[in-house]
Amino acid sequence: MIWIRSSVFLSLLVAGVLTFAAQERPQVRLRETAEVHGQTIRLSDLLPADASLELREVAAAVELGRAPQAGSERILTAAQIAQRLAGDPSLVRQIAIPARMSIRRTAWPLRREAVQSAVLDFLRARGWPAHELPPADALEWPQGVLALSERPALEMTGASWDGSRQALELRLRCVNRALCSSFLVLMHASQPLLAGRDQPSGATASAPQRARGRAAEPMLAKPGEKAMLVLERAGMRISFPVICLERGALRQQIRVREAGGQRVFHAEVMSAGWLRATF
Repeated sequence: MIWIRSSVFLSLLVAGVLTFAAQERPQVRLRETAEVHGQTIRLSDLLPADASLELREVAAAVELGRAPQAGSERILTAAQIAQRLAGDPSLVRQIAIPARMSIRRTAWPLRREAVQSAVLDFLRARGWPAHELPPADALEWPQGVLALSERPALEMTGASWDGSRQALELRLRCVNRALCSSFLVLMHASQPLLAGRDQPSGATASAPQRARGRAAEPMLAKPGEKAMLVLERAGMRISFPVICLERGALRQQIRVREAGGQRVFHAEVMSAGWLRATF
């Protein structure tokens, strides 16, 4: 009987000590800034590196909302965290919640070689002459453009001519649209890629000379070929794909038809795969 009473007393004593220890365990303070990798913010993302494995496993099951877009941040307040944990008082007792927490999403700047590759693929597919393909330093885009993958595949979706900057405005995006948003790339021309080379001042040519010169010029547009038409009016520019209906050299006027439509335009050949018209 004495042995039984001693065992019961010892069990109660151990239980009391463990309860007291749990109550006196120091709280783990959540981080005020954190970076997440996935699409969802979890409480475990806010734990410091020295948090226990047990606490980390419990916190990993608590979702706090969607992660921010690349390059942006999301602010969580202590009230929001407390509201989310209202049904788990034991977890609340284990953590100290800052008044304000800033969460960013892991992202990478776009690599120059990836941007250039997408631009060159687009231009080559439209017959751009190899000697006029832009070097890497001819391309410019906002350095704040970030992607949610270190090496995302990029594609070019269109282009238009910016007369004020004397540059092509190229529209690019990630093939996987969830990895980055669309962005613009300026292609600065170190040589007149989209404009004819003017005659020297005072130069004149006879009709036969002009005919011979035109015959010797390379044909940059051929019937049935696809091209991009830049349509301009009063400072407004739009571009869309067309089908060439005639042959044409640089600065020649040819007829083109809207791809997938019936509208016909008279356009000036600016380069291989590029034409310009006004309306």
